[in-house]
Parts: sequence; C-alpha cells; structure tokens
Amino acid sequence: MKIEIRPAEMIDAEAICGLYVSEGMHPQFADRENIIRQNFEKQLGKKEHFWLVAMYKNMIVGVLHAREMQWLSNLKPYLYVQMLVVIPLLRKQGIGTKIMQYLENIACERYVAICLDSSMERTPAHSFYSQLEYENEGVFFTKML
Repeated sequence: MKIEIRPAEMIDAEAICGLYVSEGMHPQFADRENIIRQNFEKQLGKKEHFWLVAMYKNMIVGVLHAREMQWLSNLKPYLYVQMLVVIPLLRKQGIGTKIMQYLENIACERYVAICLDSSMERTPAHSFYSQLEYENEGVFFTKML
C-alpha cells in the first residue's frame, strides 16, 4: 500500500472535519462542523500548528494535528499531538506509524519531545504508541467549562 504523508492544505478541510467527527474522535461534535472548519482554517499555516494528512489513492485516510508547546524548564519547545485518526478500514496497515514518523522526522531538530494523551478506554491506541516507544507517564484530566 503506497501512502503519502504531506502537510494539510485548505482544500483538505472537509475531509479533515469528517474524520474528526465521524471516525471515532468526537461524534458528539457533529453539529459543530462549521466551528471545526473555522478552527482548522485559522490554525493552518501557523508555525505552531502541524497538520499532516495521509493520502491513499488521492483520498485522505489519516490526519494528525500537533501543536507547539513550551515547558518552563526547557529552552526548546515540545510538540503536543492533539489528534491522530486513521479511517477504521485501514487501521493496522502502518498509516498511523508513517504519520508519526513523518512528524518525528520534521520535529527532531527543533523540539525536545512529542507528547500526547489518550483516553483510558482506547487501549489499542495505547499499544500503538508504546510500539512507537512513547512512554505512558500518567493520566490526563479535563474539566469542561
């Protein structure tokens, strides 16, 4: 399977919004597609946001969004992966790995680390990140306001 990883473009907005809502990320936000699209369009092209897509036969089959963050204790920033999604039919085909490796390759000189979180019930995702040598360092807490 020939997969191409590339930076996202404005023409990818509809497909990225669809993956975000329908493929297991946040189906509760289906009614917020306009907000999702607006945020994507605002973030695209900003140096602190990384949007990557995986292409297979001219179709977006995966998407990653990472954002630059800064720890007070380090001079170099780190990247925080906010979203990685691969369409269910093509999972376990190496697409997520290729996206993460692409991100690591472009990040290795400028950033000190890549961090992410994954909800407790997503154990297949935990295994995936462990296989890529990401360490489980705790729990992520959220309070919606």
